[in-house]
Amino acid sequence: MWKPRSLLRSLFLLHLLLLLHSALPLVSAQVSNATTWDTLSGNPPLVIARGGFSGIFPDSSESAYIFGVTASLKNVIVWCDVQLTKDSQGICVPNVKLENATDIAQNNKYKSKSYQVNGVQTDGYFSADYTLKELRSNVFLVQGDYSRPTLGGVFEILTVKDVVKTTFPQGLWLNIQHDAFYTQHNLSMKNFIRFVYTTVNVSYISSPEAGFLKSIKTDINPKITKLVFRFLGKEEVDPSTKQTYGSLLQNLTFIKTFASGILVPKDYIWPVDPTSHYLQPHTSLVSDAHKVGLEVFASTFQNDIPISYNYSYDPFFEHLSFIENGNFSVDGVLSDFPLTSSAAIDCFVHMGLNAPKKVSMLNLFSEFNLYRNPKFNEKVSLLTLSEFLNFTQGHTSLLGVVIIIEKAPYLAREQNLSVIDAVSDTLSKAGYDKTGTPNVMIQSSDSSVLLKFKEKTKYELVYSIPEIVSDIVDSALSDIKTFAHSVVVVRDSVYPRNALFFVTGSTKTVSKFKSVNLSVYVQTFHNEFVSQAWDFLSDATVQINTFVQDAGIDGVITGFPQTANRYRRNRCLNLGDSTPPYMRPVEIGGLFQLVDKSSLPPAMAPAPSLTEADVTEPPLAPFSKIAPSNSIDGAAPGAQPPQNAQAKVAVCFFMSSLTVLLASLLL
Repeated sequence: MWKPRSLLRSLFLLHLLLLLHSALPLVSAQVSNATTWDTLSGNPPLVIARGGFSGIFPDSSESAYIFGVTASLKNVIVWCDVQLTKDSQGICVPNVKLENATDIAQNNKYKSKSYQVNGVQTDGYFSADYTLKELRSNVFLVQGDYSRPTLGGVFEILTVKDVVKTTFPQGLWLNIQHDAFYTQHNLSMKNFIRFVYTTVNVSYISSPEAGFLKSIKTDINPKITKLVFRFLGKEEVDPSTKQTYGSLLQNLTFIKTFASGILVPKDYIWPVDPTSHYLQPHTSLVSDAHKVGLEVFASTFQNDIPISYNYSYDPFFEHLSFIENGNFSVDGVLSDFPLTSSAAIDCFVHMGLNAPKKVSMLNLFSEFNLYRNPKFNEKVSLLTLSEFLNFTQGHTSLLGVVIIIEKAPYLAREQNLSVIDAVSDTLSKAGYDKTGTPNVMIQSSDSSVLLKFKEKTKYELVYSIPEIVSDIVDSALSDIKTFAHSVVVVRDSVYPRNALFFVTGSTKTVSKFKSVNLSVYVQTFHNEFVSQAWDFLSDATVQINTFVQDAGIDGVITGFPQTANRYRRNRCLNLGDSTPPYMRPVEIGGLFQLVDKSSLPPAMAPAPSLTEADVTEPPLAPFSKIAPSNSIDGAAPGAQPPQNAQAKVAVCFFMSSLTVLLASLLL
């Protein structure tokens, strides 16, 4: 008879296999070796999947390992933090305190105890107190990071052999974090390594205890397995040498006597100022280690934690600074999101250095303590429309400009001001009404504004639909077609999200608009991971790729144009059946199918359809014309214009959308 837990687990894995089905035939995708790398071997850096795809699934769970292997480079290395049970079984659990990664504390059968761990008295639940059978009977892996999706409750604890049998990885990395602790409990990590070494292939063994690595050196074939010394915080102490990791860092030749590589936190290589959160100059660690023959692996690559302002919240920029900066490349990255790491290595190298110098000052996610580059807070000035047009004319790489006009009916009716005349006049004086100039797109959510522009100009007219809609009735579609060449919709009008930020499905909005030859642009894309549905793996590029490849949109409006532009130029696009799994769109609604439905809040009502009544508006109110400025830069000859003259009114609206104007990018 099926046990409830076993049945639930089987159904979960079935959904997971369906989620991964489109990627399974493509697991042979591999980074090209034609690129020159500054690694020690000259080969591409490795991707080490920490506990599998632990950024989404519970660390070291079967689903995390399966998803991590399937969505990554062919030669991805899977990482297992080894803990020992009372009967000397090696299990993969990310923390010596089981309650930090399992639901053990919720079961009265298990008791918390207090032990010395690296010299610190520590309370918790420890694997050394229980046999493998005791743990597997009632303890399940859960997501230990509460900021990540809750997909726990059906994930059994795996042994090292289970991981290999489940995922058949190209490489296995065993991390032995607490040899000294288990020795105190008469459990031998050394004996476990000897045993497991005869049953599975182990590519790497790491430990922060130099004494442990020394003790197993003679038991390991260096042609098969590499030993890696793991550095912790610089002030922390290695229990085997009684030296701080900061002092051990100064003696790399000593490390080389028992290890072939080192694993270090990212800030050992690229320090970040703790106050300003800007990058400091990189250290010489990678070059120094390579000189003595040590490989260097960098750890703590996570898409869903704040990173230096230099990276504009884009994990790809961060990866590239470690693997392609013109000076050095690390030999591998330890990542909770191996798909991002794989795509960075295979698709985004040799496209130019990508560290942005500044970003927008609009802090949309300050409630999450995610602020944008503050260095330029005192260096930002407002632009008039004419100044903006002069600025864009000086950048030949731009395809065009987008001018957003809102509240024009109110201004015409209540203030006797014509934004349309002000914009048309300024564009004409700047030469944008002549052939050969950059494309001009006029965007508005007011159909009356676009109809007026249609009478006066030949610019591309873009109808904005700021509300979330699930469909468009045919009469509304026909109405929009009479005054617009394209539309802008919000992301949730394409892929609606529920209250827990899971995508629940897709709508017909894009296909409906494209069926009548209306181009579709989507707004607004941000790099901050809290702005994205879980389905996009806390990766801005995964989100853009899914909207482009799956929904078939024509462009994105983004606050981070360099991220979108880099995506457009990456090497893994337009490969057809050879597209690697990390550059394929996600399965829409697939992750939502893995969620325990009993934990969900009440379902949200579906978004309404866009109707003709939502689109149709009365004509703009007549107004008494106010003489506009005669100069392109907005300065009137002779007397100063009145305070409410049109040139000033134009500034008001365009500045409120300046980030969008500067960031609009056509694909």
